[in-house]
Amino acid sequence: MRPASLYLAALIHTGTSLAASVRIVHQFPNPTWVENIASTRNGSLLAGILGTTPAQLHILDPFSNTSQDTLLHTFPYSNAIFGITEYKTDVFAVAAGNFSATTANGTGDANIWSVDLSRGTSPNSAKVKKIAYLPRAQINGLAALDSETLLFTDSWAGNIRKVDIRTGKYEVILQDASTAHNVSGVPLSLGANGLKVLRSDPVPSSRAGGSAFLYFSNLQLGGAYRVQIDARTGRPQGRVVMLATGLGEVDDLAVTEDGTAFVARDEANDIVRIGLDGEVGFVSGEHKEIQGPTSAVLGRTYRDRGVLYVGDYGGLTAEGSYIRGGRVTAVDLTV
Repeated sequence: MRPASLYLAALIHTGTSLAASVRIVHQFPNPTWVENIASTRNGSLLAGILGTTPAQLHILDPFSNTSQDTLLHTFPYSNAIFGITEYKTDVFAVAAGNFSATTANGTGDANIWSVDLSRGTSPNSAKVKKIAYLPRAQINGLAALDSETLLFTDSWAGNIRKVDIRTGKYEVILQDASTAHNVSGVPLSLGANGLKVLRSDPVPSSRAGGSAFLYFSNLQLGGAYRVQIDARTGRPQGRVVMLATGLGEVDDLAVTEDGTAFVARDEANDIVRIGLDGEVGFVSGEHKEIQGPTSAVLGRTYRDRGVLYVGDYGGLTAEGSYIRGGRVTAVDLTV
């Protein structure tokens, strides 16, 4: 367990709420939908945007006294970044695809790109290349199993798949009632959504054996789930366990190394905390700062230990227009 995560785990307790303070890291113009975020080893944050052509990946400095945002890269043939995950030290996989605001569906094929930040986090230093083309796949959540294998949710197909980075071949590893979008008559036909792999080595460098745990959310079912998987193949080694249900529309999630999940609830404008015992609590604080949360990630450095970063799309009015542009906020769980 990393020291920062150990510190955070010690702060988490049962109960209905966890006191927190909220600070704005960056405010994007209206409309901007922040779909996902990821933390880097040096503390910078990657933010993927939904609904821009071409798709945009930004990098933010959460430690600056003033908002520091840089457009790191744009991705052709796509209007959305659907997932970001670190699969090697300082090297991130970025899933880019297309999203229709009219039908609220993913459209077309998906591409996965490698964004290498080992030489620096500026646009000139980042090394970007395509590593996989996935015809007829629509990626939403994305997580690294190891340095050669990625897992992703296809929310519209209602399953979880793995893809071999070297060959581009992909296959379904989990498809059951917990991943399906089996509720009819709702606008968003999205099943399995957010996705995280919990293992002892957060950025594995090789195909190690043993087991790990796969956490995922299901938007239509309003639930969070966990299943033990083979750390080499990604396949389930037991039954899927429901951690919580009745949560409403849930999106991406962050998981501490003791197994506590923090799940973004976009319609409720909050973050729900779920323990392994099924205890559900809420991160309290200045919730007006968070509107339409889509994603959450934990800080990785000593400077932001105990901080949960949240990305949002700015919330919607009753008429369906955006209240404001999306933003990234820092929720300090130690207060």
